[in-house]
Amino acid sequence: MSLFDTMYLMLVFFVIAIAVVVMHFASTGVLNVFRTVPTVANNTDFNNTLNNIQGGFNAFDWIIAMFFFGSVLYILFSSFLFESHPFFLMLSILFMIVVIWMSPYISNAFGSFIENPTFNSTVSAFPITMWIMQNLPIIMLGVTFLTIILSVAKPVQTR
Repeated sequence: MSLFDTMYLMLVFFVIAIAVVVMHFASTGVLNVFRTVPTVANNTDFNNTLNNIQGGFNAFDWIIAMFFFGSVLYILFSSFLFESHPFFLMLSILFMIVVIWMSPYISNAFGSFIENPTFNSTVSAFPITMWIMQNLPIIMLGVTFLTIILSVAKPVQTR
C-alpha cells in the first residue's frame, strides 16, 4: 500500500535532514580548523579544494529536495498503478490520520533540533529543507489525500 510509503518518506526525510545538517556543521568546523593552519592557509590549491568541499555540502539542499519530491512522485505513481480494493479505503483513511497526527511531532522535533544556537550558521545553508520540514504536516496531508484518491478512484477495467 502506497500510504505506508508516506510514513517511511516522512521518517527517512527527517533522519536524512538531521544527518545532513550535522555533517554540514562538522565539515564547516573541520574546514575552518584546516584554514587556520599556516601551511594550509598559504596553499591556494588546498584552499580551492576546501572551497569545493564546502560547495558540495551546499548542494545537498537541492539533492534533498529532489529526493523528497521524487519520492512523492513515486508514491503517487505507485498508488495509481497498483490495484486496490475499495475495502482498503477505510484502512487508508485511518492510516492517513496516523500520518497526519505524526507529522507535526516530527516537524516540531526537527524545529527544536535546529533552534540550537550551535546550528545557526548551518541552518541558513538549507532553506529548501527547512521549508519542507516546517510545512511537513501540510505536505503530508496533500500527499496522503492524493494517494488515497489515486489508489481508489481508478477506471474499472472489464475482464
